Amino acid sequence: MTEYFYNQKSVEILTKANMIANIVSGADTQEEYASSLGQLQMIKDSRVVVTDLDARVLYDSANQLVGVAFLEGNGIMLNALKGHNEAKRIKYSQLYEKKVEYGVAAAVPMLKERVTVGGVYVAVSAEDVEDILKNIRYNLIYIALLVSVFVGIFSAMLAGIITIPVERLTGIIKEMSEGKLYQQVEIKGRSEIAELGSAFNRMSTQLLREEEKRRQFVSDASHELKTPLSSIKILVDSMLNMQKLEPAITREFLGDINSEIDRLTRIIQNLLHMTKMDVTVNALEVKEINMKKLIEDVVKSIKPIARQKNLKLETVIPHVVKLWINEDEIWEAVFNIVDNAIKYTDDGGIVHITLNQFDQEVYITIEDNGIGLSAEEQEKIFERFYRVDKARDRQTGGTGLGLAIARQAVRNHGGDIDIESEEGKGSKFTIRLPYYEK
Repeated sequence: MTEYFYNQKSVEILTKANMIANIVSGADTQEEYASSLGQLQMIKDSRVVVTDLDARVLYDSANQLVGVAFLEGNGIMLNALKGHNEAKRIKYSQLYEKKVEYGVAAAVPMLKERVTVGGVYVAVSAEDVEDILKNIRYNLIYIALLVSVFVGIFSAMLAGIITIPVERLTGIIKEMSEGKLYQQVEIKGRSEIAELGSAFNRMSTQLLREEEKRRQFVSDASHELKTPLSSIKILVDSMLNMQKLEPAITREFLGDINSEIDRLTRIIQNLLHMTKMDVTVNALEVKEINMKKLIEDVVKSIKPIARQKNLKLETVIPHVVKLWINEDEIWEAVFNIVDNAIKYTDDGGIVHITLNQFDQEVYITIEDNGIGLSAEEQEKIFERFYRVDKARDRQTGGTGLGLAIARQAVRNHGGDIDIESEEGKGSKFTIRLPYYEK
């Protein structure tokens, strides 16, 4: 059980280290590193060290080791400089004045044009993991004690009826304490033992959901981060390919890049926050958003991608509609569906986007003249990791998460997504959102 939770923590820290390595790969000086990382919420409560290939420290979030050889990486930094990702448990007090007994460190290579130019070392406290483990141990001990007392009181009278199910439950609890967390007990009747078994099954199911959420974090993170990074890459490539850059054009491109970086930062913070959220869904942080501007921003961000395929993006927005929504979630939902339409529409095609309001609902329709979907595919299209055309997804970098994330975002707002499609003629996705005045 301990190994399981530390492995999950290691995955989290490796993900954070890789994100940092991507962010700072273009920096060359201490000031640039500090500028890139100084305002990031993701490095709060973390020790971050960036080195060159000779292990000389280029940046240290604690401002202690800059300019000297980094010798405290417990061997994993050497592997990172050889191009390997690695994480391990550490004595957290090795790198901090604060005396903390448990910690996790990760080291990853820092790449520039696919060549290792240095390494990133991240160390964080693992006290939260130890707290979880302590709580689980206490809860299991408490349950075991309750079961033992129950057996002691009633075993003499109801040995044949009670002893067998209690022994089974106790055996499963022991297996859970050994790390086999996902167990279910058979429920018979409506006795107190049955109620205890039901409570146990609910706890086991909850643990399973938590594992699934943690397991999907890395995949979800890579998909969420791909869209703004792709836009930034296309904007930068466009600037590099221009023979002469006018100041006005340069300012416009840099403004777009700055907007994408801001959104990227928000996405990173949200993804890191996901790993700490409780099972209950937190209330959405909403504000009044001009939907016309939101759609125009999506179109502006995705136009470079459409231009590569010579696709025409048409928008019909007859009037201004304002909704109380979480802007990032709905922006991502619309972007993902438009991006999906572009991927599955051949060169020279058309993607049509409309915004309408009828009664108490707002409709955002994305229609294309692409490859279309069969009836069977329409039933599966919103499943996580489902791909209509795996070969095409490999070419476009799709992960099969975009539409699933889009639908979840819309459903979080009390809406849904409808689809109409015919193979060879195209698809129409309609986002339905409730309209109300706050």
